[in-house]
Amino acid sequence: MTIFSKNDINIRKSFLLMIIKLSDADHRIDQNEARFIHDLASKLGLTEEDVTNIHDHPEELRFTLPDNMLERMQQFYHLLFLMGIDGKITTEEREMCRKLGFRLCLNPSLMDDLINLMIDNLSKRIPEGEMLNAVKKYLN
Repeated sequence: MTIFSKNDINIRKSFLLMIIKLSDADHRIDQNEARFIHDLASKLGLTEEDVTNIHDHPEELRFTLPDNMLERMQQFYHLLFLMGIDGKITTEEREMCRKLGFRLCLNPSLMDDLINLMIDNLSKRIPEGEMLNAVKKYLN
């Protein structure tokens, strides 16, 4: 399964909640971030009403993680992408990305390596295989 599968609605809504929290971290949502959120919600099979409800009432959501580590890594990848979508990465965004990575039960050193990779390649495309190489050294 992938994060876009129609499996558990709570997993999909929880993922969108993490995306929304990260986009709110620097207290401004730019046009690219808003487009990314709405496109992602659509891919997750969620409505504009779902987006509004999740944003306005996050406490009503039963936060649910995927059981599969691959899906968690896919979610973190999307968080990384969102973090740099506006062309700058703030301290607040880095801190929120780390908090969300902890919620995904990811290795803190791996999170730091991937966040730093995003920062180092903010104005350019990440070289093919770089992200995979960063992940490989943490595999058992």
